Amino acid sequence: MNTTSCEEAGFPGPITPLTTLLLAACDILFLLLLTLIPTLTVALDLRWLHNGVGEVSITELLQEGVLLAIVIGLYWKGRRLPEVRAFLWLLAGFFGCLLIRELDVFFDKIRHGFWLYPALLLAMTTLLHSWRQGWQTLLHGAARFVQHRSALFTLFGLLLVAVFSRMFGSGSLLWNEILGVSTAFEFKTALQEGIELLGYTYVAYGILTQGGYLREGPGTVRA
Repeated sequence: MNTTSCEEAGFPGPITPLTTLLLAACDILFLLLLTLIPTLTVALDLRWLHNGVGEVSITELLQEGVLLAIVIGLYWKGRRLPEVRAFLWLLAGFFGCLLIRELDVFFDKIRHGFWLYPALLLAMTTLLHSWRQGWQTLLHGAARFVQHRSALFTLFGLLLVAVFSRMFGSGSLLWNEILGVSTAFEFKTALQEGIELLGYTYVAYGILTQGGYLREGPGTVRA
């Protein structure tokens, strides 16, 4: 698999088993810091800003910032690597749609549910561009991606966002019975938003960091 996100920290000389372990420890430390971010932002929103981790909160804004970084990184790399452009831009379009969905509170000022229209427009544009680039570049990019360790972090992060945050943060399934409806609403909102931020940071880690997919040069496939 690809090297750790701390590989470029500047270890002199050949890579020894000890160096490999130190790099892995550095990688674990970086992941630990990422894991702490959602707890800190939710605490900031609840304890100091008292915004209930609503639509306009530090946690939500950080989610949107992470998604924007992912979209820009994928689009930029797609411009540089035409052999995998279709797949990279397809991923960029997917995360762009997620970003638009996260910004629904601002689109609702135009009309309730208006976010769906720019999301559909982006999805259709992305599919058209991917089709014009050719299915071979799409398949090549997808095959290269799933062979990279980045895919594990990306899929794990998406599962946290799409499945775990919804199931574990469900008021009707879990927390209404334990905390009561009035208390459970604020609790589950904070819990869901924190888990979503954790998921997005793991996706960004897999795709954007030094050990991630976008750090690979053209034609490089590592198992």
